[in-house]
Amino acid sequence: MKKLIGAARVRWLLAVALLGFGGALNAEEDYVKIIYIRVGDEPPRIELKDDQGNLWKSSQHFGKKYVVLYFYMGDFMKNCTQEAIAYRNDYAAIVAQDAEVVGISGDAPANHRMFKEKYQLRQTLLSDAKGEVGKAFGSAWSGGGEWAVKDDAGKEVSLKRGVTESRWTWIIGKDGRVLYKNTNADPEQDSKQVLKFLTELNARQQQP
Repeated sequence: MKKLIGAARVRWLLAVALLGFGGALNAEEDYVKIIYIRVGDEPPRIELKDDQGNLWKSSQHFGKKYVVLYFYMGDFMKNCTQEAIAYRNDYAAIVAQDAEVVGISGDAPANHRMFKEKYQLRQTLLSDAKGEVGKAFGSAWSGGGEWAVKDDAGKEVSLKRGVTESRWTWIIGKDGRVLYKNTNADPEQDSKQVLKFLTELNARQQQP
């Protein structure tokens, strides 16, 4: 058998694995559809608990305004905290571009609530504890865990994260389709890049 390398080898291995678990003969095609969700495609459906324990449904948000979805590794992690704070600081400007901001990680809703309160975050945070939404978008992920942090009162609190997802950012357009995709988001610059993209897009649309 000719040696397979790179992305072709990954697709082949996954196809074989899927077939081994009863997948259809088009397993490789299914993989490609997931990994290569492109600008213009319909995004996967989302139904996840938010930082207040309420169910957030994409059907109630997509297609009404721009929706910024940023996947991050976990609450209280250094780079992820920088990214969250940057989105907090740019939140009003992004919202002014007729958009809403949603962060997604494998953390439990209780983690999100504590994280949001500690850093006075304004964006909605969703709990993808099983990594199902991240997987549907094609994001890579690793295992989660449990660890302790101290709250504002100095009390030790146990936090749980189901999975650790990659830092990917998407914008869903007003037509309900993928408008923007960044699979290598810089935690400090991500919100500014999103704001620049939306500002320029809206400016172009307003031209006669």
